[in-house]
Amino acid sequence: KEDEGDYRCSAENSFLQRSVLSKSGHVTVQVPPRLVPLSRMYWSVIVGQTVQLDCFALEGDPAPVLLWQRNGQNLTQNGSLILKNIEVKDEGNYTCRAINEAGADSSSTYIEV
Repeated sequence: KEDEGDYRCSAENSFLQRSVLSKSGHVTVQVPPRLVPLSRMYWSVIVGQTVQLDCFALEGDPAPVLLWQRNGQNLTQNGSLILKNIEVKDEGNYTCRAINEAGADSSSTYIEV
């Protein structure tokens, strides 16, 4: 990230002692996301309970999109997933994915009902 900035490249003809070509540009360094691992890898819950799963990105530039999935199916684009009044059908593998143009990261947990 420290290499990000404006750069200028010039070519000079030493015989004529003048600049022959000069170009400028801006370099943007993208950083892939890195998630804080989920606090638990396994949950055992009872029907009717509420579970809150929180997902946080430690880094990522541009800012990553956080996406929750259950058994590979998209649920929501948000850092927190709240499952209220859990039913048996809610059992499964829950994954938070952080995605940006530079890459992706994920962290998963399993909820057993």
